[in-house]
Amino acid sequence: MEASKLAALLASHICHELVSPVSSFKLVQDSLGDPDMRDHAEELIKSSSATLEYKLTFLRYAFGSIGLQAGYADLNEAKELCTNYMRGFRADLDWQVGTEVTTYNQVRLLMNMLLITVSGMPRGGMITLSSVPMGDKVMLRASGQGPRARVNDQMLSALNGKEPEGGWMAKVIQPYFTKVIAEELNANVEIELAEDKIELKTTVLSLTM
Repeated sequence: MEASKLAALLASHICHELVSPVSSFKLVQDSLGDPDMRDHAEELIKSSSATLEYKLTFLRYAFGSIGLQAGYADLNEAKELCTNYMRGFRADLDWQVGTEVTTYNQVRLLMNMLLITVSGMPRGGMITLSSVPMGDKVMLRASGQGPRARVNDQMLSALNGKEPEGGWMAKVIQPYFTKVIAEELNANVEIELAEDKIELKTTVLSLTM
């Protein structure tokens, strides 16, 4: 895919991610003038502001230039970003990522694996992000368990680098982007689906500190 097309579709995808918290501000504007609704409106504004901040900081890392930095990533920061991002979803997050994950691009890949997993769990459940040392490599894994957890055919096609039925669209570009950044690490993301379960995994070169 042309770089300009990928950039445009990713930009549209980010806008879609931010529509919900931004729209909430518009919904409460009229309520601020009603004394009976003011407290509720202020709470909604606080909640929407937090959600917007969490999403923006997460997406700056997962899609933006933060994930391109050289040097060693701060896993505590990465955990906080993922945990806060998940506050907007029904699924809970279990962080089991060890210090064998060291670089920004490894964390960025793991974040994008999280995005695919949570997109397939609309009814909630548990998502586990983990890493397993394997000699000079490390396995990154995103596992989701929950009611009717699944990844649709369009997302699977995109993850495999194939144009989905209906063409490339903003809502299915993120798995393709995941494939692209995995290839930059000389890796490939595999996905396994079972009843009420999603598991993505990949193996990348380990860079010890």
